[in-house]
Amino acid sequence: MKEYNLKAERASRRFKDFVKYTKPDYQFNWHHESICEKLQAFARGEIKKLMLFVPPQHGKSELATRRLPAYMLGLNPNQKIAICSYSATIASSFNRDIQRVIDDQPYIDVFPETTLNANSAINPSKNTFLRNSETFEIIGHQGFVKTVGVGGSLTGTPVDIGIIDDPFKDREEAMSNTIREKVYNWYTDVFCTRLHNDSQQLIIMTRWHQDDLAGRILITDNDWEVITYQAIKERETKGDPRQFGEALWPVKHSLERLLKIKQDTPITFDSLYQQEPKANKETLVFPEWYEIDDMPNHPQQFGIDFGFPTGIVEVMWHNKNLYLNEILYDTTNPTNVEIKNALTERKINIARPFVCD
Repeated sequence: MKEYNLKAERASRRFKDFVKYTKPDYQFNWHHESICEKLQAFARGEIKKLMLFVPPQHGKSELATRRLPAYMLGLNPNQKIAICSYSATIASSFNRDIQRVIDDQPYIDVFPETTLNANSAINPSKNTFLRNSETFEIIGHQGFVKTVGVGGSLTGTPVDIGIIDDPFKDREEAMSNTIREKVYNWYTDVFCTRLHNDSQQLIIMTRWHQDDLAGRILITDNDWEVITYQAIKERETKGDPRQFGEALWPVKHSLERLLKIKQDTPITFDSLYQQEPKANKETLVFPEWYEIDDMPNHPQQFGIDFGFPTGIVEVMWHNKNLYLNEILYDTTNPTNVEIKNALTERKINIARPFVCD
């Protein structure tokens, strides 16, 4: 009995021990322990904004989206937590999973003061604490967990902890400029408006596109701590003990299997498994191209894309060769006057024809 209580006490003080105590069958690899350390710092408020880029099926959601909210509510049952995913159905499944963790006896051993309504309560009353598949409240406290799909409403919900787990369903969504724009607008217009000065944000995802939600945020915000794990180590990363070419979790995802994915779907592998979304020859209209030192002296035209980011390109066509030169790549949404000034600074004649989109 003494040893049992000691384990529960340790679980209340250390997130890694909490995971082991409440889910004894969880298989820890070195990267899980590293993630637990970062999530522990997040739970203590030492990290305010954290991004985790991890390959699929490598244990990120179990730690960050299911166990962490339960742990943080144990530490502080007054925490107001919002969890968002690409669909309301997936978000609700996270909600139910967290409820199961809190209802389980090991959790009660660790955090006996954090409890839920014994029965489902769809509509709250004076003496009833809400509990359904979208929201649950902590009995006798102000804390709650509310889950919504990306694009859903958080109106009237002040948030201390905002968690976004995979804002895109699949590649098709992430490749759509319209959907990427909707996701980012939802993040700025809905999600962020529910935050306050002391709020924390946690984004867990695999990278699909350079301009996905994480990519868009990191262009303008430099106060995020970003933790990245590649399925196969191809670059030096702080805290990664592997040699180059080693798999992240070979017991579950062997190097042989990962190399087969890389061979069969290189674009998916670079983005989803390596967290490095980048242009691939398979996606280019003109895959066979090379760089030159200077543009030749041929008749030129210019094209402007007023989207995000704003781009201007110089184009030449001569003897069946196409020459392209990036003039401007601006992520600050410049005004027409600012675009004009940028062209003037580069000594480009703005009186000549431009192809605009």
